[in-house]
Amino acid sequence: MIKEYLSTKYTIDTGNGTNQASSGRCWIYSALNWMRTMRLKDYGKTFEYSQNYVAFWDKFERANHFLEMMCELKGKDVNDQELQNVLARIFTDGGEWELFENVVKKYGLVPKYAMPETGFSGASAGYMDILKKRLKEGGGVLHKLLREAGDSPNAEVLEHVESIKDQLLSEVYRVLVAYLGAPPTDFLWKAPKVDAKKDEKKDEKKEASPVPAVEEKKEHEWQETEEKPSAPDAPAASPVPADASKKEEAVKGLVIEEYRPFQRLTPLQFLEQSLFSFGEKVHLSHLPYQPEGRLLVAERVTNLYEGKRLQAFNTNMSIIKNAVRDSILAGQPVEIACEMRHADRTKFLLSEQNDKTAEIFGFDRRIVLGKGEELLYGVTSVAHGMVLIGCDDDPVAATAEGDAGLMLPLGPLWKVENSWKDVQYLYMTDSWFDAHCYDIVVDRKYVHEAVLASYDTAVREADHIVLPTGDPFCKI
Repeated sequence: MIKEYLSTKYTIDTGNGTNQASSGRCWIYSALNWMRTMRLKDYGKTFEYSQNYVAFWDKFERANHFLEMMCELKGKDVNDQELQNVLARIFTDGGEWELFENVVKKYGLVPKYAMPETGFSGASAGYMDILKKRLKEGGGVLHKLLREAGDSPNAEVLEHVESIKDQLLSEVYRVLVAYLGAPPTDFLWKAPKVDAKKDEKKDEKKEASPVPAVEEKKEHEWQETEEKPSAPDAPAASPVPADASKKEEAVKGLVIEEYRPFQRLTPLQFLEQSLFSFGEKVHLSHLPYQPEGRLLVAERVTNLYEGKRLQAFNTNMSIIKNAVRDSILAGQPVEIACEMRHADRTKFLLSEQNDKTAEIFGFDRRIVLGKGEELLYGVTSVAHGMVLIGCDDDPVAATAEGDAGLMLPLGPLWKVENSWKDVQYLYMTDSWFDAHCYDIVVDRKYVHEAVLASYDTAVREADHIVLPTGDPFCKI
């Protein structure tokens, strides 16, 4: 398979593969996959945060936001395009970074065992259909009630509106519990003992292949960690030693590990242990149909009514790719949102060379739209979230230095961690990255100084372009 010939010069270590199944939760999986790299050495490769927990509270808060929007739009006729966009786009399974940040900062995180996947969590279409219909029905009642009450509804009408909202949210909660389970208010936690040698052997087995790979390249210096001490050999069976201070004692040939007490934690307390800082992250976009150097804010796209709205600072792909590369070289993954045309799961490759439709049917390739125009005309959409974890050298700089590695037919590659079960990693060509990546979330210290200064000023002064709900970037 072509996968065996693919590699990147620099790669960040990750946990085991995850599986979003038949759901639109890629944005939750990619964000949590990024977050767990912060505790990979402490928790091991098998650790996962509960994606189901985040999805539960996202849907609950999104339902509340939808109902509030229907009340806010009481002055709009039911046929108004803005109202129709809210009906179609606000309560969905997809999401973006700000929505993830909102729900995690409010509700925290739990390990996967505290709220595992259910038989329905990975097949979200069923319960989402139930909730969408019920919310549209209830939202319609609220909109109609307030519209008929006029500009100054009396206290009785407002009280009735609140009681309807409370009833609808209690119904939403019951549906979510039935399908996803009840979210825990606290849980018992004990950090797993990490077997470094076992993880290393798994990695070696995963990478092993009879097919010759490309010439192995030297890893970047950040990846060269100190040698991990091997676990001590188990002592021979003997009576319990008198020295109770020893961390391991032999009893009937079995090794008893040092006692590590369980902790009872709340989800917010567990979030504090994640070592992840939301405040240091910057959302950058490349939407060619919008002006460069401006902050874009979708004021109706959120899951938390009082929370942050979908927003990104619009820039160019050069700025984005430089930030991604610098972050990866520093050992920090980057979240990416893109569309998934030209994805070949059998080749584990994202490349425009995968698409032979034009050759098969004789399409004239001169009749095409640009990147931003494809979004505007609905040819494509920002459809999938992943985590960038690997890269090659900058193609321009590397060519100037005569890097022979760029003689590969596909050119320099980027490596992403996906959430498609058996397709944990994908490689994308540099040209595919340019054409199909629309936004990233990266630590601010890797963003160009001038861009960062403009971003900070725009946020501080609320100097932004308001995106209507019908904008392609708002379709999540």
